[in-house]
Amino acid sequence: MLVAMLLAQNMNNDNKPIYGCYVIENNWFFTTLIGLDYCVSRQFNAVEKPELISITFKLRHLKALILNR
Repeated sequence: MLVAMLLAQNMNNDNKPIYGCYVIENNWFFTTLIGLDYCVSRQFNAVEKPELISITFKLRHLKALILNR
């Protein structure tokens, strides 16, 4: 995923953040790439209801960020 994010950053060439997300079993991680700074969120466990609500919120917020570029 990081390679895809780096390629997108290079192809876009607009200095805007690149957002990503990856899932390992029940665990979700959200990522951001700004310039050379790469950040990974803490893990969110989709089996636990409060964390599942957090995942849903983050996905909706990410969608809004992307659509409002």
